[in-house]
Amino acid sequence: MIIDVRNHSGSCNQRAQLSGMSADFQKSIAQNPTYPKRFSGYWATHYRVQLRESSLNDAQNRYKDARIEIQVASVLMHAWAEVEHNLVYKPLQGKLSENEYAILDELNGLVIAGEIALERLQKAGEARVTTGGRAFSNHYDLAAHLLNAAGPTLKGPVADTALGRVDLLFDILNKLSLSKPDLLRPYVTTLHPDTERRPLAEQIIDQLLAEDDSRYKIYEDVRLNRPVPGDYEPAVRETIDPDVHESIGIFLG
Repeated sequence: MIIDVRNHSGSCNQRAQLSGMSADFQKSIAQNPTYPKRFSGYWATHYRVQLRESSLNDAQNRYKDARIEIQVASVLMHAWAEVEHNLVYKPLQGKLSENEYAILDELNGLVIAGEIALERLQKAGEARVTTGGRAFSNHYDLAAHLLNAAGPTLKGPVADTALGRVDLLFDILNKLSLSKPDLLRPYVTTLHPDTERRPLAEQIIDQLLAEDDSRYKIYEDVRLNRPVPGDYEPAVRETIDPDVHESIGIFLG
C-alpha cells in the first residue's frame, strides 16, 4: 500500500473535485481519440483531513486552516500511475502512439487483476489463520491470528505494537496444549483495548496464570528460555568480562 500525503492547496484538478472527508478516486488514461480504452485507469481512496485546533499551541496555530490530502493506493497501482503519468503528461519525444496507449491500458488491466489476486491472497491467509482445528506453527502465526481475531473484540484494527511478547505466549500455550485458535478464543474475547498499559499477549498470559497457580512455574521456565529480545543469551552473558559488561551498560545508558 502506498500513502501519498499532499498539501491540499497543491492538488491537481482531479483531486480538487473531491469533497468530504474521504472518497474513491478514479482517473482514466488521457485518451487518444482513436484508442477506446478497456480498463478503468487509476484507482485510489483519498482522505482530506485537518488538525484539530484544540491540539495546536500558539506557534502552530497557523496550521489550523491547512487541508491535507492523503491518497491510499496499492503499490501496484502507484507504480502504474507513475509510468502512465511520465509517458502521457511528460512526453519526451512527442505524443504517444495508439500502440503505446494500448500497452498502458493492458498494463492497467494486469494491475487491477493483481490487486484482486492480492486481496484474495490476504483473505485466504486470514481464513487459514482463523481455522480452529490446527495448531499455531510458530509465534508469527500466533501474532497474525491475534491481529485478526482481536479486532472485533477491541472494536477496531490492532497495531503490531499492541501485541507484546507473543513469543512467550506461544511457548506457554504449547506447554498447556492450548496452541489452537478455537482453544484461545475464550481468552481473546475478554481482552481490553488499553494495550499501552498491558499488551495483548500479556493480557492472555495473565488470564492463563489466574486460572491455575501451578502455571507460574511454567511461565518462569519459559521466561528463562526466552530472554528479552536484544539481551544476551545466558551462556553468552557468562563469557563476557564483568568490567566490559558494565562498560557496555554505561555506554548504552
